[in-house]
Amino acid sequence: MQNSVHKNRQTLAAITLVAAAASYQPAHADEPIRLPAGQVVTDIAQNSMSAEEILQEDAITSVRVVTLADFEGARLQDLQDTLGNAEDNFAEVRSAIVRNEAWEKKLLERGVSIDDVRAVTRDPTGAVTFYVHMPSP
Repeated sequence: MQNSVHKNRQTLAAITLVAAAASYQPAHADEPIRLPAGQVVTDIAQNSMSAEEILQEDAITSVRVVTLADFEGARLQDLQDTLGNAEDNFAEVRSAIVRNEAWEKKLLERGVSIDDVRAVTRDPTGAVTFYVHMPSP
């Protein structure tokens, strides 16, 4: 009987750990999230927004802020190459954000400095992702 109680406690503890891991959120909901490097590079390569597109947008329905701070070595080089192939460089993108008051407001509400933005993407649902905190090579 004691053995089955011990196993039940272990099972309950394991379920609790899995549930806690699945529901993990950053300490502050507005903190930038981390995504796998391949996913980031693919998103930027396929869905980057130009300065002109940003200026034409009135509102953002959904915002996500993703940090690039963990990139290093070959992955950082891949990221830099991808950003270099973008239609507009990040200075033009940042300038467009400043000129689009609704977008600038969204970033400031999230505590993100426009100077930290390195890329902006939009997925097919209209959700916008801001990539921030580019590390130095």
